[in-house]
Amino acid sequence: MIKPRPPLLDSLRRHTRADHHGLDDHPMLVRLVRPGLDLDDYAETLRALHPAQQRLEELAAKTLHHLAMAYPFASRMGALESDLARLGLSSPAAPGWRPEPPATLAELVGLLYVLEGSRLGARIIAKRIRASLGDGIPLSFFDSADGERVWSVFCDFAVTHCPMEEAELAIRAARQAFGDFLQHLDMPRVLDVSTID
Repeated sequence: MIKPRPPLLDSLRRHTRADHHGLDDHPMLVRLVRPGLDLDDYAETLRALHPAQQRLEELAAKTLHHLAMAYPFASRMGALESDLARLGLSSPAAPGWRPEPPATLAELVGLLYVLEGSRLGARIIAKRIRASLGDGIPLSFFDSADGERVWSVFCDFAVTHCPMEEAELAIRAARQAFGDFLQHLDMPRVLDVSTID
């Protein structure tokens, strides 16, 4: 029997559906799961994800510390930077924009909804990338996401710390986080792939 989704998570899902689809359908992400992906495009997408992932993770960690919450947040930046290094690429500069850190637990839940939700499906993405680029491709950012376990922990945290009357705060924070990823994926960039074999 399928367990019903808690009202808070159902509300977050419904009210961020368009943002979620906008990110999932972005050409830089869609190409990761389509046949024919080449190494340059893969590297470009990793570099495009880096600034938003870095900033949003920093905000989440800082807020968890400030609010003295014991949530077991695990950064994915080490895996992302390792993949870039193995491709012979440096990490991009930190983003210039400075979003406000979450001020409430509800806003933190909204931010974590996007960060932890991005882990879901990562193994499938890794499988598709490997099919296009081979077994030796650096894939730790996607391959080690541990999505199902982390999502279960997040769901328990969310429903415990964000009452339904504060759902709007969580939704607003989640939409901002989706927007931050989209902003960076949309930025024109020049990628030096001269060191990629």
